[in-house]
Amino acid sequence: MKYQVKDNFLDEKTLSSIKETIFSTNFPWYVVESITGKDEGCYLVHLLFKDSQLYSPEIFNVISPIVQKLDIFALRRIKANYYPVTSNIIEHSYHIDYKTPHAAAIFYLNSNDGFTVLDDGTRIESVENRLLLFEGHKEHKSTTCTNDPIGRFNINFNYINT
Repeated sequence: MKYQVKDNFLDEKTLSSIKETIFSTNFPWYVVESITGKDEGCYLVHLLFKDSQLYSPEIFNVISPIVQKLDIFALRRIKANYYPVTSNIIEHSYHIDYKTPHAAAIFYLNSNDGFTVLDDGTRIESVENRLLLFEGHKEHKSTTCTNDPIGRFNINFNYINT
């Protein structure tokens, strides 16, 4: 699979519940000082699951409809990402999530002028309720956005397919 885009991935009620939780003023975000390890500025993350460890059970339950719709044999990591708005779009460096072959998915929580760039240069726009499926061991990169005052939000999934 090169990549696949699925628009309108969730029903409106489920999407609304996820957004209400993640966009809440009480949602715990944590600063990461480097986006790809190359001193490109910071972003905020919320780690939900990594290497068999569930870090955020309540929020995991809220996003579980996404997990249930993915073809998952084994989870590696789930994290929510928040890129604050910038005056110009900043493209981060290419990176891979894990070196070993695995599947990756990005679920976009809001529409904005940010995007994901795949290893062949394909740009996937940030569109609310869009799911991007791709190979997480292939290079890709993220960006900031300029046209949404709250910034760019997505949830990243790394897993092994069934």
